[in-house]
Amino acid sequence: MQDISKIGKRSSTTNSFSNSISGSFSKSNSTATNSISITSKLTNFKQENERKLIDRYPFLDDPKQLRTYYGSFDNHPNEYYMVDFWKDLLEFMYESSFNCFAAKLEEIYDLTKIKGKKPIGLPNIIKKFNADNIFVFQKDLLSDEYFQKYHPDVIPKASMIGSIVGSIGSNLYSYFSSYIYKPTDIEPNLEDILINIKLFKLYCNEILEHIELISRETDSQVITLISLLNNISYLTEKNVEICLQYMHKLKKLIYFTTKIDSRDIKCIKYLNGNYEDAKIEDKDTVILNLQHSIDKLDRKENEIHEVMEDLTIKIKENLIKNQRDKAKNILKKKKLYEAKYNEYCNMKLTLEKNLLDIKSNEGNQMTKISLQESIKTIKELQLQNKEFDQVFDIMRNNREDLQDITNTVKDFNNEEINVIILII
Repeated sequence: MQDISKIGKRSSTTNSFSNSISGSFSKSNSTATNSISITSKLTNFKQENERKLIDRYPFLDDPKQLRTYYGSFDNHPNEYYMVDFWKDLLEFMYESSFNCFAAKLEEIYDLTKIKGKKPIGLPNIIKKFNADNIFVFQKDLLSDEYFQKYHPDVIPKASMIGSIVGSIGSNLYSYFSSYIYKPTDIEPNLEDILINIKLFKLYCNEILEHIELISRETDSQVITLISLLNNISYLTEKNVEICLQYMHKLKKLIYFTTKIDSRDIKCIKYLNGNYEDAKIEDKDTVILNLQHSIDKLDRKENEIHEVMEDLTIKIKENLIKNQRDKAKNILKKKKLYEAKYNEYCNMKLTLEKNLLDIKSNEGNQMTKISLQESIKTIKELQLQNKEFDQVFDIMRNNREDLQDITNTVKDFNNEEINVIILII
């Protein structure tokens, strides 16, 4: 498989060459000096790209050949040499210039100019590529019509008669399309994003592998988009989302948004081929919220631990200076921090046990009790999230109730085992 991690290290919102350059040199600075600098960098980039194209296709340096390949295209059989040429050229540009599977039409048109000449026939060639599923517009890639044609197994099928009629019509259209196709004169939207399907599928497989790995490491089907992006630094969030939306429609995963600390957080549920799990359950959102709360407690523990270490150093320094009163005062302060630190540790342990119960008792009817209590606790957390200490005071008060739930689940499991033994 191609090493796609090397493609896309220089990327922006849609891997725009202009954004990637300008973003490094100016942040909305309108001074004349910076404007000249950005323009100069863009010009150099375009010149470098033109040089790469001529090195790869030396015949384009010949004005006559350039006119031939950059001329109009009307989808006639005697013009198909242009289709092969532009397919190879665009694939080369996606890997060497755009460094990703997605690019705006504006970027494509701008970077394919050679000696100031625009490729007149490229808009119609791109339309043909879009129809042949080689380079597809993003809006078409995620449409129901696209999935009906290329993934009929994952969408509701039409009636048998409708399917037969549709199939006959599709075959007839495919047979005569090369003769009846006449491109329109309407100029496509320059902001439209064109997807390189071959590269796109490689990226989707790569992302799915990362999701599976994170899911195994966390022992959870549900993960956040942020945790995925931390493992895929060579792709922008927008391009990752295109892949996730596509795989969501393919039922390889569920891409959804849930509330965590009163904020909308984008999340992924890895299905691992289990289409019957293609829904979001209370358990999924509770696991995400519990894990978020545990991570939050963990960060707070680290903060307090650092403070305690600093206080220990100050106590030793004052003792060396024989300033015992100062050392005693600092020691009292440290003990307060220690009490809070132990409180957070105990609370985190309780949450971790509750999280383990929810994961390990999947399918057990007592899990519902744990879920309900967890939902209640998390909602209380979210209501008072402004003060971190106040939030976890509520968690501390619920600790005994959560422990009772844990014991109840264990007792239930033991009773089930005893019943089975009696039956045997």
